[in-house]
Amino acid sequence: MVCDKKYLLIAACLLWIVNSSHAQYNMDNLSRCFEQQQKTYPQEKISTHVASPYCMPGDRIWFRTYVVDAIDNTPLNKDKYVYAELIDTRGLVVKRVKVLSNGGVFAGYLDIPAGIFPAHYFLRCYTLYSAALAGYDNLIPINIGVTPAANLPSDSIAGCTMAMNGVLHCKDVGNAFRIWMDADQRKSLGLALVARGCLVCTETLKPGVAMLFEKARMPQGISQFFAFDDSLRVVGRKLVFMPDGDGIAEISFTGSSLDNASNSQIVLTVPNCNDSASLSLSVTKDSAGTDTPVSPTAFQLLVSQEIKGGLPWADTSRGNTPEALARLDSLLNYVVGDRCCVDSVLKKRYRRSPIPHETTQVLSGCAMTTSPHAGNASYSRINLISSQADMFAVQTADKNGRFAFSGLDYADSTIYMLNATTSYTKERTEVKVDEVSYPKVDELSVRRQLGTGKYSGKGFSYDSKGGIMLDDILVTANKRPQVQGTFSSLASYSVTSDEIDFLDATCIHELLRRMPAIYMKGDTAYIRGPVSIKGNIHAAVALDGFILDDSFDLDNISMQDIARIDVFKGGNAVIWGAQGGAGVISITTKKGTGPYDNNKNRISRCTPLGYQQPKSVFFNRDKGSKRSVYWNGDVRMHNGKAVVNIPFALHNGHYTIRAEGVTDSGLIVNGELKFPIANKKGKDSP
Repeated sequence: MVCDKKYLLIAACLLWIVNSSHAQYNMDNLSRCFEQQQKTYPQEKISTHVASPYCMPGDRIWFRTYVVDAIDNTPLNKDKYVYAELIDTRGLVVKRVKVLSNGGVFAGYLDIPAGIFPAHYFLRCYTLYSAALAGYDNLIPINIGVTPAANLPSDSIAGCTMAMNGVLHCKDVGNAFRIWMDADQRKSLGLALVARGCLVCTETLKPGVAMLFEKARMPQGISQFFAFDDSLRVVGRKLVFMPDGDGIAEISFTGSSLDNASNSQIVLTVPNCNDSASLSLSVTKDSAGTDTPVSPTAFQLLVSQEIKGGLPWADTSRGNTPEALARLDSLLNYVVGDRCCVDSVLKKRYRRSPIPHETTQVLSGCAMTTSPHAGNASYSRINLISSQADMFAVQTADKNGRFAFSGLDYADSTIYMLNATTSYTKERTEVKVDEVSYPKVDELSVRRQLGTGKYSGKGFSYDSKGGIMLDDILVTANKRPQVQGTFSSLASYSVTSDEIDFLDATCIHELLRRMPAIYMKGDTAYIRGPVSIKGNIHAAVALDGFILDDSFDLDNISMQDIARIDVFKGGNAVIWGAQGGAGVISITTKKGTGPYDNNKNRISRCTPLGYQQPKSVFFNRDKGSKRSVYWNGDVRMHNGKAVVNIPFALHNGHYTIRAEGVTDSGLIVNGELKFPIANKKGKDSP
């Protein structure tokens, strides 16, 4: 009996040791788990500096996008392109440009369409690799022809979102954070502090015992406490923000007189810094009533890019005042900042990148036979030619007719022509080029940015003093314009060639996605109406008056050849007979070419989105209304010092110089200087 008790006692001790060792094993291996996640999916963060967030229709938005490592903020040069999109408040893309890397520098511009409706927009910048991590869009508010009211912080986050803390509680006690769990918790929990995807430290949180985490142990920016149980299930989390640290440095400005008659020189200095960097610098002319805080690179990288959906612009641009920090701490109770997905990391289920870095432009598609039998043109010869790029390439398709040409790194508006040939002389062929798919705009990010304030929506322009002049308002009746053609006057909706040029779509499928009353499922178009809602009948497509069969590829029609597109729905489609029961999309070409030609092997023509020609410097010598006076997207800094020469004199007024950037070692630098320039008589105008 005594022997049995002895064995039972030994077994109990061994069981306790095994359990204790298992718990310690989990704690000791957490760091390795996070390191493995970083190796499996190294992430990028995006920050954008714009010359001015205030524009008019027809203006040019100058910008510089910084692509950095998500852990140490060092600049990256793994992607060849950065994409910039002008989107409206519904998340619809108005215009898209592609910026080529210039030694890791992504500096470019986006021309605002002259006929754009004055409203509040966003500039969205990304690489395809960074956008693969959904929910972390980099959105910059752009006011086009409207005057924003004061950017007041929004209460929409706390008002419509549940708190994310769970059983975990946190309080800032000065030089430390006090952490404790709910009073009804009876078991100890594991506690991990994670910052920028790295494990900072781990502890055991006991019931009824509060722990203190010194701020000196925490990195600058957003950090997150995670509480997890014995099964490694996350049961509580709390985001905190550390404003202080050695990751940010201030830029100071000195130099010659900025009102010099011929030129001005600005010297940028980062104290106690011997690092090199490529910075961006803007000089803008201020106007009363339109100046709102601009979120610098530091807040974009250390705060907004760490939180899913970001934070309202106003809440990330108010500096380190006690009021701003208190509000930020309150908002962090209602957001998620889990780029590395801690729940999966704890269970060793590591996320992988959905796509590789984009290092070249690829043109892919499928070659098909149309007669005597329809099918894939297996092992056909694909010919690609571009007179603009002065290039010719040949490739053999695979057994499914698929092909892909890489290395097509040419400027925007480059036209490519393709055709396919087979060994059978009687076969007719055609080539279908794949439509490029771009990352979707994150709806949460757009909704959250819209909470930064209310906008007046009044049109404005600037006078020579930098003041605001209200435009004349013309009230007209909503009269439908007269259209040409037998059936066009009966169309429910029409798009002319001028409107097609304004939308700047790269292919017909993209154009149809932007048209009202039409929605796309893959390459198939549906017109909203009773038939499309109750059934699954797609719209008929007509080309120059002839209904096309479903096998016809609309990408074979060049966007430059389209004269107009008419949409017929409901009773208006009766003129097309039974084939128009679900609506008709009528395409009229400029030359009236029918759907088929006499060529044996049809030639496909496409114009993929190419990169814009590099241009990083802009200056405006005029006294006119443009707020952007000078912009340089690639200012080279060496040993913490850079010199910028402005080749003209600044006119009278109030100006702001803003410089931003990231050094080669990951130090975020930014600075701002406001100054007036007046004439000898002290007047504010020339």
